[in-house]
Amino acid sequence: MLGEELLQYCSTALHVMKQNFNAAVSAFITVVGPIGTWSSSLVVLAVLFTVLGLRFLSVLRRLRSVGYFPGIRLVLAPEFPYPLPRIPYVCMDAEWWTKLRHQPFAEAGADVLTVEVFRSRATFIKPVEMYKLLNLVGVHIVSAEGADYRRHRMPAQGSFTERSNRLVWDTSIDLARRLLKSFVWAGKDVVEIDEAVDITLPYALKVINVAVFGRPDSDNTAHKISAGSIMPFEEAADMAMANLVTLVIIPEWIRSVRAADSETNPELRLTDMELVADVMAFLIGGHESTAHTIAIALGLLALHPEEQEMVYEELRTYSEPENHPVTREFDRYEDLNKLRRTLAVLHETLRLYPPVAHISKESTIDTNLPLAFPAPNGMTSVPVPKGTIVTAHIIGLHYNPRWWKDPFLFRPTRFLDPHWPRDAFLPFSAGPRVCIGRRFAETESIALLAVLISKYRIELSSHAKQKLEGVTDERERRELGIKIEQRLTLMPAELGLVFRKRTKVE
Repeated sequence: MLGEELLQYCSTALHVMKQNFNAAVSAFITVVGPIGTWSSSLVVLAVLFTVLGLRFLSVLRRLRSVGYFPGIRLVLAPEFPYPLPRIPYVCMDAEWWTKLRHQPFAEAGADVLTVEVFRSRATFIKPVEMYKLLNLVGVHIVSAEGADYRRHRMPAQGSFTERSNRLVWDTSIDLARRLLKSFVWAGKDVVEIDEAVDITLPYALKVINVAVFGRPDSDNTAHKISAGSIMPFEEAADMAMANLVTLVIIPEWIRSVRAADSETNPELRLTDMELVADVMAFLIGGHESTAHTIAIALGLLALHPEEQEMVYEELRTYSEPENHPVTREFDRYEDLNKLRRTLAVLHETLRLYPPVAHISKESTIDTNLPLAFPAPNGMTSVPVPKGTIVTAHIIGLHYNPRWWKDPFLFRPTRFLDPHWPRDAFLPFSAGPRVCIGRRFAETESIALLAVLISKYRIELSSHAKQKLEGVTDERERRELGIKIEQRLTLMPAELGLVFRKRTKVE
């Protein structure tokens, strides 16, 4: 099942998902619709309060089991989004992760060493029941656990190599140049973009167009998928959901799976539907996170022109000819490892705006988690009974002032320190289940940043600048200038940018 057949499988699967969603909505309306009388409402309220009461008793039992460890006290689990406002002792709102960040932990006066949750594959496993919502087609590499996870990961791992990353770099650089030659950019000294994602998403679509379908990136093609265009979701999904992953991983991965079929135990083989599920997991998981991170990075550099110029100077150092940015090229994969400040900008972007707000694990045994510092009640560790769901608050960790000085400020230089706190930086998770495509995403992102910054000075749009007039506080400027929406990943909203072509000598 290669090429167009694979894409057809994915397209069919997405169609089935859409049908199931519509059926679920219809069923909900059918059940809720008749509840219109006063007596029915009383029954519903009685059931609701009964459920909440039982949940409250369950919370009390769990508090005793963890020694009344300081923290958030809620009846409803905070890791799930609820269509409710924040209600003390009942639930948090859907966006509390991004709004409060480290505040709840500071108020409780206790931080658990999050990295311990990721180090032991045997003690803390993925709670597969919680991840069933992500099994849109079937169990895949993200939702699988134990031997099943290893069966999914083994054929994919060989595709994330230095040779693969070199190909990603070469293709990304080439397509970034082609993007800037499209009708939106060609011959213009100033280019205004209403939404930053209008650059990053079409850039990824161009990769699919060239790498998957083998179509030349002609002028006509550029008109169809140039910056500012909108592609329907299903059509984008049919084109592999616009991600560089398909360039290297999918073709080589499928070949390795097929080769392994004849050499390994039949029980270890992936079925066609498992293969489709893994493909979709890579595409959905990598598409938005990479595109949105690049867009946010561009916005942060527009907000901080001094940081942008330091990145530009780094690009000048490692490119030729030295004083002609309009002809500057990045043809060597070796350049990637030299662009330390550019990578630092990407890492600082991921610290401030990690794609995933939290990651959950389940304890398989009774154990203890050490505290970073003693809690106010003197506890130095928290007991974790078997079956407990432990949620690592990634955003809270990234804003913890114990590990990050001035955590609300954009300071890429913190990642130039050889001793920066690696255990407190988890945008790609950590341990045995660390994101298999981390280097892939970094390569793709740095390539586009390098091409754009070497040729253009990036500014906020006039509309965005108006919102910042009179605002001097750096944190407030950033939060006003870069609005974030929580979808599958954190997404920038209303982030308009202006690109001014650099002169030949700067």
